[in-house]
Amino acid sequence: MFRHEIQAGIELLNERAAEGWFNRINLDELKMSDCYKCVLGQLFQEYAMGWALVCPDDEDDLWLTEDSAATHGFDVLGSKERFRLYDMLTDEWVEAIEKLRADHAQAGYTAVDLCLVLFIVSALLFDGWMYVEIANTLKGLPTDIASVIAAAVGF
Repeated sequence: MFRHEIQAGIELLNERAAEGWFNRINLDELKMSDCYKCVLGQLFQEYAMGWALVCPDDEDDLWLTEDSAATHGFDVLGSKERFRLYDMLTDEWVEAIEKLRADHAQAGYTAVDLCLVLFIVSALLFDGWMYVEIANTLKGLPTDIASVIAAAVGF
């Protein structure tokens, strides 16, 4: 029901929010009718603050943009069924975010992931960490990243 609106919201967040924003959403807590637990609330501490930060540039008055927020899947327009619609909107956001996470996982590692690997390798090589510390560091990383680091430092 809200597929097109949510896609518009995803595109807006991909453009204006931090990379990997969908990983910061607690899906167990997600509730689109709650200004603090909705997508924008979880990303920006509160719905209105989030909308003010991601609102399309062509919106003149942030307080009169309920229609625009609804067309981006962040709100539903007033009706007697508003709370049922919010529940449906929440369910559809959960599905969309789960798909984003799955797609991202299949796409490989981001630049941030690679920077983390480079940082750890340089710390291991140049800061003189002991082998025990190296082993402890590697335990917390996914196996494929850990093996790359271990090979790079000869561990």
